[in-house]
Amino acid sequence: WRVLVPDLIAAVSAALAGEKVTLEPVGTSFAEWARLVAADAASPRRLGEIGVWQGIAATTEPAIGARALDRSVDTPETLGALGASLAAGATASLLGDVAAAFHGGVNDGLLAALAVAVAEWRRRRGWGSSPTVVVELEGHGREEIAEGLELSRTLGWFTSLFPVALEPGIGVGPGVFEQVASGGPAAGRAVKAVKEQLAALPDHGIGYGMLAFANPATAASLCGGGGQIGFNYLGRFPAPGRSPVGVSGPAGAWSMAGEPFGGAVGIPAVAHALELNCMVLDDTDGPRLRASWSFATGVLSQEEVAELSALWMQALEGIAAHAASPGAGGHTPSDFPLATLTQADVEAVEAGRELADVWNLTPMQEGLAFHSALVAPGEPDVYAVQLVLELSGEVEVDRLGRAFSALLRRHPNLGASFVQVPSGALVAVVPPEPGVAVSYDDTSAVAEAEALARAEALARADHDAGFEL
Repeated sequence: WRVLVPDLIAAVSAALAGEKVTLEPVGTSFAEWARLVAADAASPRRLGEIGVWQGIAATTEPAIGARALDRSVDTPETLGALGASLAAGATASLLGDVAAAFHGGVNDGLLAALAVAVAEWRRRRGWGSSPTVVVELEGHGREEIAEGLELSRTLGWFTSLFPVALEPGIGVGPGVFEQVASGGPAAGRAVKAVKEQLAALPDHGIGYGMLAFANPATAASLCGGGGQIGFNYLGRFPAPGRSPVGVSGPAGAWSMAGEPFGGAVGIPAVAHALELNCMVLDDTDGPRLRASWSFATGVLSQEEVAELSALWMQALEGIAAHAASPGAGGHTPSDFPLATLTQADVEAVEAGRELADVWNLTPMQEGLAFHSALVAPGEPDVYAVQLVLELSGEVEVDRLGRAFSALLRRHPNLGASFVQVPSGALVAVVPPEPGVAVSYDDTSAVAEAEALARAEALARADHDAGFEL
């Protein structure tokens, strides 16, 4: 629809104006994509992922509901449905504040709340106290699995399906859920943990479908590992009756129809005991998250699903509230792919400083850091080399300062500091904007001999001060 609707609008607009209909070009065809998927399913890259997916498929979790899903009995005709909506303020926070504070995406907050809610729901229902929740995620599937792909305007159902084992890292028990729902620190820990678990999936999960359905040699080992719950965040859309953003013309000429959202219309089979489809609709009072639950009525009751839906909404509101609290958010290890860090390392590096990136040290840097650590206070550091330049012409201190800053922006490694993290390693911490302190001593009013002596003294003091890694 994201391709068809703009094309339809452009075509009708051109026709009404008496102009030739010219649509934007299409990059990669669906047929070419399908051939690439078939070939990639047996590639060494995909086969190297099999351990990740087998590990998730082998994850055990408590069963939900009265019995296991039975596809011979639990047909689309037997599904129940339930809808829910999140307040505009909390929705706006999830889309903006939460994603920005935790340097992630919308799914991080949505799925962290879902994992916390499901764990609490199972505990209250007496279905077990495991903190792990296996969810089968549905994604847009338009992943660039090869160089030169352009799928943004290709018609076709590129949906990807893949399981993930979510563990918010806050435990399960009396009072735990309330810490999240109230916007406490547990909400932030849950978002960070789930964000990392999602980030650890190779290629955004696109390989699972290839290995489970397009490669007979690997399909059997992944059969049935999708979990009891399905989840799909469809994105952001104009509300029914409102025109899509960027569409001009008569009011209401192009707007979302008011058909019911969600449900199990047209699905060939029931894949999960419980499925959650959600989207954000831009309404007059702001964006609102709309949720549509579908469930096998032989497994779960309307009351049970309503309880889970309410818990999820409470957890979402708590995460949104937490993002607005002082000190909320922060980075996680996946934000720094060039360094080997734990979450504790990241938080130690973040403490009291702004950072743009973190890197592991090169072997040469590690050697220099080792020798620097051996230098006693007041002793010269043989690796601290000073270069003195003599320039002629008019002195423009501000211009020199700007030049130094530009140099450090182009070569951020020169502005990095070496920091020891709790795991014991030294890492290079790159600031977002390197600070350059330029000192200036004006000797134009003194004799040349005194000026040279002062310059020499300044150079000696600078050298003796050493270099603080």
